[in-house]
Amino acid sequence: MKLAVAAWKEAVRQEEDPEKARRLLVKATEAIPASSELWLALARHGTPDQAREVLNQARVAVPTSHDIEIAAARLQKQTGDSGEVVVTKRAEAQKSVILTRQEWISEAEKCEDQGAIVACDAIIRETLGYDVNKGDDRRKLWMKDARSCIARGKYETARAIYACTLRSFASVKFVWFAAANLEIDHGSPEALRQLLENAAEACPRSEECLIELAKVKCQAGEIDGARRLLITAIHLNPDNETIWIAALMGVDKRLADEPREVFRTMRQVVGSERVWIKSVAFERQLGNVAVALDLVARALRFHSKTAKLWMMKGQLYENIMEPPQARDAYNEGIRACPTSVPLWLLASRLEEKIGFPVAARAVLRRARHAIPKNAELWTESVRVERRAKNGARAKGVMAIALQEVPNSGLLWSEKIWRLERRATRTVCCLEAMERVRSDATLSVTVARVIEKEGRLNSAMLWFEEAIFLDADLGDTWGRYLRFLMRHGTDEHQQTLISKCVRQQPRHGEIWQAVAKYPANASKTTEEILKIVVGLMR
Repeated sequence: MKLAVAAWKEAVRQEEDPEKARRLLVKATEAIPASSELWLALARHGTPDQAREVLNQARVAVPTSHDIEIAAARLQKQTGDSGEVVVTKRAEAQKSVILTRQEWISEAEKCEDQGAIVACDAIIRETLGYDVNKGDDRRKLWMKDARSCIARGKYETARAIYACTLRSFASVKFVWFAAANLEIDHGSPEALRQLLENAAEACPRSEECLIELAKVKCQAGEIDGARRLLITAIHLNPDNETIWIAALMGVDKRLADEPREVFRTMRQVVGSERVWIKSVAFERQLGNVAVALDLVARALRFHSKTAKLWMMKGQLYENIMEPPQARDAYNEGIRACPTSVPLWLLASRLEEKIGFPVAARAVLRRARHAIPKNAELWTESVRVERRAKNGARAKGVMAIALQEVPNSGLLWSEKIWRLERRATRTVCCLEAMERVRSDATLSVTVARVIEKEGRLNSAMLWFEEAIFLDADLGDTWGRYLRFLMRHGTDEHQQTLISKCVRQQPRHGEIWQAVAKYPANASKTTEEILKIVVGLMR
């Protein structure tokens, strides 16, 4: 039959008169009615009405042909038919003899490639449940299908799979967020907003859905709409501190009365340690140190085991140049929270700042005894010696530290960049990579060393590796942007900034210091990133 079909197609191809070519195809379909290729060729040689009639005849002649069903669906869209697009009209009856679910997904991807998005969506809608046994985890299977489509760059097919999954699992939050991530990465703001509105309606008690939708509204300038949404969310979730805090989005904090009243209500209704911390931070941002100190003192009556509150108390006293009170706050905090590494670090740095490096060393010795094998404490011990211009002692402390914590990327990075000569850094990097696996901080250090050697492409790959390992580390984004500012293009820089803004990093030594500085409270992620880059050496 294949040879006969090929002969008919060749005869049609050689015919220059379109009408004669059509008559040949009519004869061909009469001669070989089981050939879907000939029916499809005949449908293409005619008006839309003629094509519809031909495809209806083809469906009768070749009832198991998926190509004919797909062509009919595409024709329905092209002719402006507003009815529901149906691709597998008799698929339920014939599915044992046509395509598997994975083959239908491949057909949907072909439709996407050809711009037939409606047909793509219809294929997924009608066939995604094929070959799924009763005991199978449909949600897990379909999510895997969507991820595979995304990996192949078939975003419309993935979008259709998520839509189908959500029809069956509308109350499952992580499915909504997977679909939202697709819109963030490859969709439009309008599509993201519509999806989040549907998510908030389907999961009205989900703080994540409500807050993400409120963020989108804020970014679009709909501040009042965002706050109305969050007020409704508060009524549904009166004890949820995250939603209360999000309700402050868009409030002008220079007009302090309104947010201060919100915080007062939050402390009465929720009263969690996080609410107290946010209240203190708010007053500190406004420069109301006395009010902030009063709040932190009240908070510690209820949450004396919260290290963050003790840290804030000490920092407030440091801000008003009262080191004895700051020292007392840190020491009290250490007694209440002896395993808090940040508290020990603040106590040590205070002693060093006011000119007592010996006391700083003593604090760190106590800290290492209380929290053994901690890389941050050992790194700080090395830095105390280095800042005191005691290089030999710093190397000695580092040697002990690497015996205690041999697999710390932070310690190896400090050793490579601060204690090694440039000529020996590469060898030290190789040794570190043998000891430490998959560490973002070490990857950044390796990238910087390679950059100094002029191997820029390799350095870029190491920066990408660092972001892949820990995208929440803001210092990595800063180092990478600094690298691109020296060696990359404006387009590369803007792409990285956009990725960073989307990721919203929260950690990193320099990043946290900048982001938590009161004067930077209202700055965007992009502004913080650029400040971080400016502080890097």
